Amino acid sequence: MKAGKNRFNPAILPLTGFAVYIFLRPLLDGLTHYNLQLLFQLAVTAAAAVYAGLILLGRARYRPTGLEAAALLFLAVNAISAAVSTSPYRSTRLFLEHLHYFLLFFLLVQMLAAAGERGERFSRVLRAVILASGILVCLYALEQYFWGFRETLGYLKESNLLATTNPDLLARLYSRRVFSTFVYPNILAGYLIALLPVAISLGSEAGADRRTLAALLSLLLLTTLGLTRSTGAMAALGITGLLWLAAAWSGRRARARTGTPDRLQPAWLVPVLTLAGGLIGLWLILRAAGLWTPLLGDKAITLRDRLAYWSSSWRMFLREPVLGFGPGSFGVHYTRFKIMRALETQHSHSLFFEMLAENGLLGTGAFLAFWALLLRRIAPRMAGGGAAAGLGWGAIALFVHAQLDFDFSDPSLASFLFILPALIPVRSGRPDGRPDRAGSSNRPWLTRLGAGLIILIMVAAGIRQARLYRADRIFQNGLTELSQGTGRPGLESLHRAAGMEPDNPHYWAQLADLYFQAGRFGNSTVLLEKAVENYRRAVRVEPFASGYHYRLGLASEDLAGRTGQAVWKRGAATAFRRAAELYPDNPNYRQKNLPYHTPGNE
Repeated sequence: MKAGKNRFNPAILPLTGFAVYIFLRPLLDGLTHYNLQLLFQLAVTAAAAVYAGLILLGRARYRPTGLEAAALLFLAVNAISAAVSTSPYRSTRLFLEHLHYFLLFFLLVQMLAAAGERGERFSRVLRAVILASGILVCLYALEQYFWGFRETLGYLKESNLLATTNPDLLARLYSRRVFSTFVYPNILAGYLIALLPVAISLGSEAGADRRTLAALLSLLLLTTLGLTRSTGAMAALGITGLLWLAAAWSGRRARARTGTPDRLQPAWLVPVLTLAGGLIGLWLILRAAGLWTPLLGDKAITLRDRLAYWSSSWRMFLREPVLGFGPGSFGVHYTRFKIMRALETQHSHSLFFEMLAENGLLGTGAFLAFWALLLRRIAPRMAGGGAAAGLGWGAIALFVHAQLDFDFSDPSLASFLFILPALIPVRSGRPDGRPDRAGSSNRPWLTRLGAGLIILIMVAAGIRQARLYRADRIFQNGLTELSQGTGRPGLESLHRAAGMEPDNPHYWAQLADLYFQAGRFGNSTVLLEKAVENYRRAVRVEPFASGYHYRLGLASEDLAGRTGQAVWKRGAATAFRRAAELYPDNPNYRQKNLPYHTPGNE
């Protein structure tokens, strides 16, 4: 029976859930709230399992997008790379994050398609939710700038807490660069430039009130962006503007020839390449004349650091060109490939270069293929202007900024990289915009087989995410109990969490740190031996982390000094040598290693 016009559409329920997700996502940043990030992943995984179950039972229909092959190839390479990674815990955790992003994208696309004629309306509602959440983020940033920084610094001074406060946090407080609900100003800036085209697109809709609202929202976003003082975001916004002008120019040429601007023509690359060549030429001239550094000032140092990170990423890629070192492992292996005098970092500050280092040529190629096919899919709708153009150009701005910073390492920002293009309704299931003959898969048995496999994968992923969440909650509760003076229950909780997730090196290292401090102050060799034992476990599951080897060396050295036993001295020598090998540019590691490997001390 044909559904009536006012009949309840079952797609409303999951879309309402996605509206809540989209609203909360930037307010509860994934780098700050790791447990909430796991809950978000669990929710999306459960939704995917339910949807696959409905497909299996014939109660729902999957509409092909033409993007499935590229997404599956990337996830397969990601999974294989994680399986052979020398950092299994980090790689598994990041693989689950990547799985969550792609599930989120495909679920949104399918739910909007299932909504039928209401899909456009739901998309507008979700766009309004994105902007409403963005307003709250901006208002909090303004509060930080005008009141928050000053009050926080005043409190820290009055409470004599400046000496114990994280130096990075203090630097941000003194710099007055706003970061709002995000951890870093540059991550907030990436979020803002993604929302700016979405806000501007409101002005293309009918009504003076919409144009006024678009102007006010754009002003709010630009003001907040200015307070972040992020040069990378400004550059990304400029590049996106250039791409938009080139696409508009190409669209006019296409309209003049064919009467339709529904495709991006190859000619749009001409102005882009011309300007890019001019900028590179200008850079070469300024650098040859010795004017580059004086003109940029501190920004030249930032650019130099970025180039050093990318050079290290390239070195890592050349070492493991096919599959990379495994998702999430860049920060572990970075010190081995670090350029001399470059800063320490956990991220390459470029999605492309970090993908190369962690996922190799196969993973990076599949990831870029997915985005190229996605752009081809949404380009006809973007060419028509309006909300689709705002969402599309917002995603492009964020994608460009991700090549200059570590946006993809922030779960909130990475989520929006997939959410924005997913909200552009495309009626066709084909990526080129042409009608699909059946509107869904022509092989129902294949669709149901795929749904069954997806259910199995989702159940396995959900169980893994639940274990990660449970272990982290137990571990955090243990730390809280220790801070409250309940030693034994707290330690038992920490050991329980480590037993649940034995591949997590952070748990073992944290336990070792506690035993090391207690052993030193309590003059207990028993506790120091436990510290060495737990540091060895951390090194066993994360063999290329130089910091764990160094801390193992410190604990072994302390034991050698207290007991006089040669076995501990040999252990310290081995650990310090390995730390220096993994991080040759660290002066502390070299200094500790030198006395153990000079003539007479071997």
